[in-house]
Amino acid sequence: MNNAQFAGSNKQFLMACSKAGIPATTRQASKFHNEKGLAYRILTDKIKVEKNSTGNFVKITKQLKEK
Repeated sequence: MNNAQFAGSNKQFLMACSKAGIPATTRQASKFHNEKGLAYRILTDKIKVEKNSTGNFVKITKQLKEK
């Protein structure tokens, strides 16, 4: 499966993109496969995206690992 097919069909990827507020592009799919990019970091809870009541992007907060 290439990145274009993955971007259009993988439910986990599409959900992560939606949560991040970004389009599900082939470039994001490539980053997702390489465990990089905003969608991947959202999915793995490495960062948190906050949105206001209208659903607009507000800020990204990096999650710190507990030691």
